[in-house]
Amino acid sequence: MDEQQEQDPIAPLPAALDVAAVTPWNERTFVVTMNIMSRKSAVVHPEPSPYGSAMDLPSVQKQLKLLQGGKLVTRVIARDQRQKLVDLEAELRRLMGTVDQFYNLLGARHWVFTDCFSVDDIEKILDSTDDAEAAEAQLIELHRNPETTKFWLMRLQGTDGLRQRMHQIKRAMDHYQADQFDSCVLQLIAVMDGFVNDFEPEKRQGLAARDPEEMVAWDSVVGHSLGLSNALKPFTKTIKKRIDKEVHDVFRHGIVHGSVINFDNVIVASKAWNLLFALDDWAKATIKAQRPADPEPQLREVFAQLAKTQRLKQGTEAWEPQSFSQSDAGFNEHEIAERTRDFMNAWESGNYGMLATFQRRMLVAGDSPGAQAGQMRDLFDFFHLSEYELSEIDNEAPVIYNVHGTATVNGQPGTFKCRWILEEDDGTPAPLSETAQWGLVFCNPTIWTLQAGLSLTGPGDS
Repeated sequence: MDEQQEQDPIAPLPAALDVAAVTPWNERTFVVTMNIMSRKSAVVHPEPSPYGSAMDLPSVQKQLKLLQGGKLVTRVIARDQRQKLVDLEAELRRLMGTVDQFYNLLGARHWVFTDCFSVDDIEKILDSTDDAEAAEAQLIELHRNPETTKFWLMRLQGTDGLRQRMHQIKRAMDHYQADQFDSCVLQLIAVMDGFVNDFEPEKRQGLAARDPEEMVAWDSVVGHSLGLSNALKPFTKTIKKRIDKEVHDVFRHGIVHGSVINFDNVIVASKAWNLLFALDDWAKATIKAQRPADPEPQLREVFAQLAKTQRLKQGTEAWEPQSFSQSDAGFNEHEIAERTRDFMNAWESGNYGMLATFQRRMLVAGDSPGAQAGQMRDLFDFFHLSEYELSEIDNEAPVIYNVHGTATVNGQPGTFKCRWILEEDDGTPAPLSETAQWGLVFCNPTIWTLQAGLSLTGPGDS
């Protein structure tokens, strides 16, 4: 047995894979063999219940089973593929381990690991401290960063029931950034209650009327036993006797009915935001669970994902920061400059259907072109662009470019910054992909900033 096998012991080969019975092989033989194994292991998912570990998620278990089966096969064929599978399994365990570590430290404080979080950001927090209070403070700082939460709010626009409440959500964020935490919390409570009531009209129950144990997200990290259902326990708790001391949880009943009177702090407000993002994940997971079961993962898909990861790594290693100004040769012909002009021209002409094509594809998956155009109309109708000029391009990562310039909106001068990301349909960054597309991180008028000292007027105002 070679050194790698000693480090990674596996069970004896089944008779069906007896070495003497194996035909001449190559990578295709290996893939076909594993695809047959994966089809035979198809299962029907039971009703969701809280997951004790992120490793228990159905999708993770599927991938783990396939990877372990692949390692078994590589004892006989395609040995050169073995290390790839070992590395991929290690990465899967690292990601899920970060989720579990998060819940072990912060689950008791009613924080939920949502899809908004960057695993790298959470790892930095967990690596820096094992003190829950210190980790909580750093997590709150993530929520307080406008550049971070700006993207988080964009995710909510893709969810029916939250999209219609974006005016409330944005008002809550304004209050949050202005340290008006009590009014922020009240706005978010109203949003969450109404959203859950609308989401399942056959039940017609707001969030406060739900049993926390029924709010389990299928195949999602918010479905962890210390996740959403645990975080909702304070939210649904009935509090009739007045509490004078400061609280640090979202006690919805006491806050709304006046028995909790000291909740005006950043911890409660940040947890309210965290709950809202977790509910968005719950809704998406619930919709996904109602769809026909996906086919069992094929090994070619595993290798395709591995190839994407490898391309991203190669692109990152070869990348060097660059910047271009309007006076540089080739500036106007740069791919990102051309795409930015196409976007700005669509804005200037009020072509909402064209504007919709610049959105990140993962955010509008399933929406009809008409619905996407309608969303753009809602966003841009008040903001009339009359002229613009590109001045600078810089790239801060292999798949991220920023384009800066000046623009006149509603007759008033200002600056703009278009932030572009190159990714696949599923949101995977793809620096060396032929199918990836440049999409705007923020496809809305917030890319434009009014010149300091001026006040924005309407498009028809003088």
